[in-house]
Order: sequence, then structure tokens, then C-alpha cells
Amino acid sequence: MTPKSIIIPFPPRFKDYLLSDGVRLPSCCDDTNNNDDDDSFSSCTSFDNNRNNNNYQPEDDDDDDTSTAIDYSFPQFTEAINEGISSLGGSVFPKCNWSSPRDAAWINMGTLKCTSAKEVYLLFKSSDFVVHDLEHALESQDEQHRQGDNDNSFEFCLVLRKWCHLHRSMEFRCFVKNHQLIAISQRDHTQYYPHLSSSLPRIRDLIHFEFHENIKSRFVLSCYVVDLYIDTRGKVWVLDFNVWGEQTDSLLFSWDELNSGGEVMEGVDDGLVVRLVQGEKEVRGDPLASYRAPIDVVSLASHGGGLEGEGFEEFVRMCQRP
Repeated sequence: MTPKSIIIPFPPRFKDYLLSDGVRLPSCCDDTNNNDDDDSFSSCTSFDNNRNNNNYQPEDDDDDDTSTAIDYSFPQFTEAINEGISSLGGSVFPKCNWSSPRDAAWINMGTLKCTSAKEVYLLFKSSDFVVHDLEHALESQDEQHRQGDNDNSFEFCLVLRKWCHLHRSMEFRCFVKNHQLIAISQRDHTQYYPHLSSSLPRIRDLIHFEFHENIKSRFVLSCYVVDLYIDTRGKVWVLDFNVWGEQTDSLLFSWDELNSGGEVMEGVDDGLVVRLVQGEKEVRGDPLASYRAPIDVVSLASHGGGLEGEGFEEFVRMCQRP
């Protein structure tokens, strides 16, 4: 079982929009409730990203000429997103082919929960993880796949998944090597959950059963990583599949031991190792700790940053002035 999801292919130029400079929403996301106020963040258009242009030269700050604005607009895509959100109960978890914009949650009130296309755009446009998917995700693949990506034959897409309130303690990352489940790690290794230790035998049995009954014979790859969730009824849900390799966080394991298969399986009869955070001293650092709201934004939002008037709103207006 997996949460209900909708897949929407990227429209033409949407990848260019995501890679363009600035964090601005498409013009099709104008907030009509603001009567097209020029100060409305959502009414801004995006500028072309010239970073990949070999002839690009930095503009002189003293030059009165401004760069040509590109009006990115995706009305049909926006409509499809809003319809998808509605059909999934009114709120969704968005992700790209591989990654979700977890690093950009700070810009959406600290959550990935989206109730409109504008929130989806804002998260995707602010995410380094999504940009990595678009530019580097296929670099470790063979030459044929890389050529396919350069020829634009690879189809990027937006995945909208029905929003579910998950208990982070019950998420687990499972490592499958040569069609065999060899390791299970607590997904949220930044916290110690005392109840997990007493539940370990049940957790192990539930995941082992789910893998052999519903995953092993259906997934075509021989080596991969799968994230699972166990709900209060003991039902196991498939949350996501990830590539086998260092692109995927190995959490409480190391990729050296997972690839070697020696130390990780030592002393285990069936070759399956389950690792949990066993105490406060074993808690790991949060890998998203460096992805927070910029300090100047926090200062402006809370104290006005020394600006007269409305603090952050005044700062936004200043940025939008020519």
C-alpha cells in the first residue's frame, strides 16, 4: 500500500523556470484577491537564468538598463495542480522524480503541506534539492542515460501525494541488495524514541513480511532503498523508493558496510540488521540543519530589521522597486 498520488509531467519551460534566478511565482498565480497589487509577491514574474550561458557577463550595477523579464506562465499546469490537490482531499505532499523540497520547508511556514499550486511553486522554486534533481540526478548513471537526459528525453514530473499525518518515529529506511532485505534503519535518526526498542521484534516482522509479500517480486531493480511507514493498525505503507548509493542517506549505517555486506551482517542469522537510536547519546545531527530561513529574513520578520514601517513587508517592497 502507498498513499494515493497523482503524477503530472512538467510542461515546456517549467524546468527553465525552476532553474532561473530569483524566487518568484509564475504570472498565472496572480492573487486576484489583492487586485493585482504591484506589491503582491505572487504577482511577480521570473527572470531568465543566464548562469549556463557562456557569453553571460555580470551586469554593471550602475547601468540603468534592466534585464529582459521572461513571463513564465503555466495556466494548464496550475489548473492540473489545483485539481489534483482537490481530488486528494485538499492538501498534498509535493515531490519531484526523486527528491522533495524538504530544504525549503522554512519558506512555507515550516511545512511541506500544500493546499494550492502557489505553495507548490514556492517550495519547488526555493529548493536546492529539486535543482539537484534537475541538474545532477542522472550523473551517476551510465552514458546512455546521461545522453538521454541531455537530449531532453527524460521526463521530469511533479508528484502530488495525499497529505498524511505521519508519526516520524514509525518511518523506516530499508536497504535491499541483490533482491535481499539486508538492513533497516530508523528514518528519523535525530530523535530518540524509547518505545521503539520494545516494539523492535514486531517492527522487524511487519517489514520483513511486507517486503517478501508485496515488494520483492514486484520491483525490477536488484539493489535499491525503500522507505516504509507502519501505522497504528500495523499496516505497512510504501512511502518512496530511492537509488542504491551515496546519493541516498544511509542514516544509521554507512555505505561502506552496506556495500561490503560483511560487518553489517556479522552475527545475524538471516542477514537482516535493524538499527535504532538507542539513547540520547546516539542521536545524530539533523541533515537539514543548514537549511533554515536566512538570518536577515528572521530578523526582519521578528524585529523589523531596523527598517521603518512594516519590517519584512517593507523589505519586500524595497526589493521590488526598480
